Amino acid sequence: MDIRRLPANAQDQPNSPRLLALQLMFAHYLFVPDFPERTIYSFEASQKAVYESPLKEPIFQGFNKQEVNLEWTLHCLNFFRYHLKSRQAGSLYETMEELPAHQGPWMWESKIRNSNNIDDIPRFWKGTYGM
Repeated sequence: MDIRRLPANAQDQPNSPRLLALQLMFAHYLFVPDFPERTIYSFEASQKAVYESPLKEPIFQGFNKQEVNLEWTLHCLNFFRYHLKSRQAGSLYETMEELPAHQGPWMWESKIRNSNNIDDIPRFWKGTYGM
């Protein structure tokens, strides 16, 4: 995923929030076990953005800090994708390959809802999501 790539007729325009949001919404497909290994573009730019000061790369921006910095979020995705899906990185590739398919990232299958019922909380946690 090269988040810096722009259409040929829009070289001086930033990526639209819609395009960035779509890339983020479909990013889980990049982690499907059968998805072919692809070149990961702009890793150095992503690494710099991930480790940058929040003053230079804020997570939230816009009026009253109500907007998520989607470009920074995609840099984070690209950074971790490099470590999880790239053989040459040699860091988390083997761990990701050994992970059963049902424990990998996938799309939401239902609406998010509020609940006070303790039984609604998943028993097993993997990263930032429950199983």
